[in-house]
Amino acid sequence: MGIASFVISLVAWALMFVLIITVGVSIRVSQILPLSIFIAAQLVAMGLGIGGLFQNKKKKTFAKLGTLLSLSSIAFIFLWWNASRGYR
Repeated sequence: MGIASFVISLVAWALMFVLIITVGVSIRVSQILPLSIFIAAQLVAMGLGIGGLFQNKKKKTFAKLGTLLSLSSIAFIFLWWNASRGYR
């Protein structure tokens, strides 16, 4: 569970930066669907990471990393969303 959480959040981070580079700073209505897909992927990764943290007798390194990456990604998306609202 922890490795899956880490991989999903890492891939979503990479795709999110590709989206930021291609669209620039402002978010238009056409970018809401990709952002919602990223948020959904990060929520799945966070759920897997939290599930991995509660497993007994397992190493929790990847579960911690996946949870941390998904939380930071969700926070970054919302900060980017709020910052881009002023550039319209």
